[in-house]
Amino acid sequence: MANHVDNFITVVGNEAATAEFESIFSSIFSEDKGLRDAEFLPRDEDGQVDINSIGAKWAYVEDASEEYASVTSAWSAVLPFIELLGDHLTGFDSDVKVTCKYTDEGWGFVGAAVYHDSFLASDEEYYEDLVAIRCKAELPDQDPEEYDPWDDDGWYEWIDARQELIMDDLLESCNSGDDLVEPCDDVA
Repeated sequence: MANHVDNFITVVGNEAATAEFESIFSSIFSEDKGLRDAEFLPRDEDGQVDINSIGAKWAYVEDASEEYASVTSAWSAVLPFIELLGDHLTGFDSDVKVTCKYTDEGWGFVGAAVYHDSFLASDEEYYEDLVAIRCKAELPDQDPEEYDPWDDDGWYEWIDARQELIMDDLLESCNSGDDLVEPCDDVA
């Protein structure tokens, strides 16, 4: 099970949407605030933001600019937040896209998500599958049962490439208007 998940969120939209994105993240980029403090999120009768609006017990902004935000969350990616953020930014740009690449600190899972046209599509791969794919494609002499990514100098770059492949598949489906997203091919 994940403890910390790194989420890298980007926005592609007009000037108004990117300005709103920057405003949201600059207002919550501090030690004592987190995603729950974003003003656009729905609140209960006590003024609290439900965990289902974030997707994680807690989530803090580590870095942000007008085009991206780096968020660390507990146990899971912040996909519900991405969907609510996309819904909010659609009011500034009806064609806005919000993307998120996310990685569990121990590679229990890596994945990506794209919000566009009021729809959030996501896909992820799990550690056992990543190891099997890595060994089969790039390290054919390596027994997956004995493989240790901490000893593999190419693991980090390969994980980045897998995430990019997942993101490319999602964006291609998004751009083609497909409703369903097929998992990316098991190729390196």
